[in-house]
Amino acid sequence: MNLFDRNNFVLEFIRLLGRFLRYPVPSIALINGHAVAAGCMLMFAHDWRIARAEPKKAHCSLPEIEIG
Repeated sequence: MNLFDRNNFVLEFIRLLGRFLRYPVPSIALINGHAVAAGCMLMFAHDWRIARAEPKKAHCSLPEIEIG
């Protein structure tokens, strides 16, 4: 994957997040396991989030923030 493809992917993903945020009907994210990086951002773009009840089966993390 070259630099142009990565930049294009990031821009398209940001547009997708914007579409979820502006969607006129409430949306629900169902989290079955770990949501890392872009998956976590996509999860937060929904109005409601439902995750597994078992401990340590559903986890959200933004490693870019943790790295500093």
